[in-house]
Amino acid sequence: PAVPALGERHLERMAQLQMHFMGMQGADPEEVKDHLRADAEKTVRRSMILSAIGKKEEVEVHDADLEKKLAEIAGYRQQSVPRTRSEYEKEGRMDALRTNILEEKTLDLLMSKANLSEVEASEVEANEEAEQA
Repeated sequence: PAVPALGERHLERMAQLQMHFMGMQGADPEEVKDHLRADAEKTVRRSMILSAIGKKEEVEVHDADLEKKLAEIAGYRQQSVPRTRSEYEKEGRMDALRTNILEEKTLDLLMSKANLSEVEASEVEANEEAEQA
């Protein structure tokens, strides 16, 4: 797995959230972890790749970016920005929020540099079949 310690921490958080939100308090944590392991590994790999690209491209998270994201979250929660900020600080989630913003900005940068074109589904299927042959 990609960086085992990071993967395990992410897996633990995912398993806790899954058990909490799905009402699975009686479920075996190891079974939940096994179920979520692949997703956790993909998420950690994605985060590491975006972090490396962001660093190479000198993507930065400014205070204004953080305030904008906090305002967005506060809006979803229907609460004030200071209260949202306080909760994030109290729960030690500000670094994770900064990382999330960095990943979003890096994805935006990649998308702005990508040469994308629309393709009909039939073309994609034809290409996939040709590759398998």
